[in-house]
Amino acid sequence: MHSVPEGVILSESGILEKEGIFFYSPSDFARENLFYPMWGAKYRCASPYLVSHRTFDAFLLFYITEGELYFTYRGQSFAAGANDIVLLDCKHAHEYHAREPVTFFWFHFRGAASQAYCDRLWERTGAHFPNHPEAMQHISRMQQLLRTQAGKDDSSSVCIHRLLALLNADPGHSLSPPVMQAKNYIFAHYQENISVGDMAAQAALSRYHFSRLFRMEIGTSPHSYLTEVRLSRAKQLLLETSDSVEQIAAACAFCSSSNFIRTFRRINGLTPAKFRQMFHSL
Repeated sequence: MHSVPEGVILSESGILEKEGIFFYSPSDFARENLFYPMWGAKYRCASPYLVSHRTFDAFLLFYITEGELYFTYRGQSFAAGANDIVLLDCKHAHEYHAREPVTFFWFHFRGAASQAYCDRLWERTGAHFPNHPEAMQHISRMQQLLRTQAGKDDSSSVCIHRLLALLNADPGHSLSPPVMQAKNYIFAHYQENISVGDMAAQAALSRYHFSRLFRMEIGTSPHSYLTEVRLSRAKQLLLETSDSVEQIAAACAFCSSSNFIRTFRRINGLTPAKFRQMFHSL
């Protein structure tokens, strides 16, 4: 008797048509190092189609092509329509159902930076990503890979990564006024001894709410972003001036030259002197 993988529902009411379920068998190398699909299918469904509270260690991506599919996930309820993507971490309880006819492709996946991507996207946007018709080429490719199977580990990983990168790029995203105000303040005052509290004051927010909003929109903490700006200016001075490391550290508001060298090496993998030498020898 063949066991059914956890998270698979082979008999679901309300399915009008389906292609799949197609199961994927990744290599050991893919399991250890790549993104990899587990299984997926294309469904056309109507009421009473309902999947509720299936929780297990994997991620689930939907692409809706026609109609609407209704979701409840992590305290949110929403409807996803044509060209929308929905990304779920299945370790959290979730439910989705059809009311009127809806067509969608779905697949479970694991591996590589799946958890990190899903966590970041949830923090920034949530689980629902409206209007991504450009994702259709990647969805079609994933359908083909699931059907054909053999020797497709690298292609499958690239396909999943491109879908996640597409969501992470979020080209329609614009910074909120508080975060934009803080960014402008950082660029104007990075040479001074400014703090996260100073940035929060410029944004007219508490330090906690400012830090959370900044990380959500920029993808890093305010302090890390300030350090990146200072290091970027330091690299410019290393290449374009003959100033000493001590002078550059002071000009970029590092508390000491040793702190500057330590931070530079931690972020860039080499010391400021080696960085300058490498470029001057080209």
